[in-house]
Amino acid sequence: MWKKDFQPFGGADIYFSKRSRIKLKKLAEGEELNIISTVCPDYPHNGRQYTFSGQLGNRISLTAREHLRTVPDLVKILFFRGVPTNWLILLADLPEVTPAQAEFVQRLSGSPLSYLLRCAKSAAAIQREIGGSARVETFSTWYGSRQIDYLSLQTAAAKNILAAQDACFREFFARFCESRRPLAEKFRGRRLNKEELRQAGAHAISLYATHGTLLRKIFAGRKLLVINHNTINLRNFFLSGYVPLNNFNANLPKFIIGILSRSLY
Repeated sequence: MWKKDFQPFGGADIYFSKRSRIKLKKLAEGEELNIISTVCPDYPHNGRQYTFSGQLGNRISLTAREHLRTVPDLVKILFFRGVPTNWLILLADLPEVTPAQAEFVQRLSGSPLSYLLRCAKSAAAIQREIGGSARVETFSTWYGSRQIDYLSLQTAAAKNILAAQDACFREFFARFCESRRPLAEKFRGRRLNKEELRQAGAHAISLYATHGTLLRKIFAGRKLLVINHNTINLRNFFLSGYVPLNNFNANLPKFIIGILSRSLY
């Protein structure tokens, strides 16, 4: 995803492809842009990078701090161009409470309920920090208010990914799993065998594919920019074919992606 033509838009420390920068420049005056910051829970860290060693916190995570540092500058740039924005910060609490991640959740917080409660407190801390400049919600509250069973969709997507028979995808999936091995093993705090690595890879892809597919459906017909930390998973936002979502039009326009430059892993 990270290519040579990725550059900041204006003075904000957020990187966009050439095509995305053109789209931002073409936004009409008065045309609202929805901005979504997807942020991680408050995973254990050393102040610079996530270590996943220790307990899940309930404060502002490293990724959230990067969004709070950079997105307000982008909002100001767009404001002076006459483009109003609606900034939503979504804390990804649900993705890790799948059955496949039980070991991870148990190690960091003891139980799924404790994990979700700590994430809710973290979201509240972000809201206090940002005030009225943005709305902050967890996946639980935001998708739940729309009667969307996010967790079931992501779990089903992971199963579909593991069962995929397409030769090109299987080759891509094998490369993805291996390239993501260091992070997957850091998450779990141990070495993973081949099947565990496949499970971890399917879980990782299912998170982005499910979230991206749902965002395209919910914001259909509206301008949308999703800001995310730099990860090889970004390309999987648009892998909608493995998400069992009824009445989804795969031809819906893709949203703009803005990438935070700092490496947090």
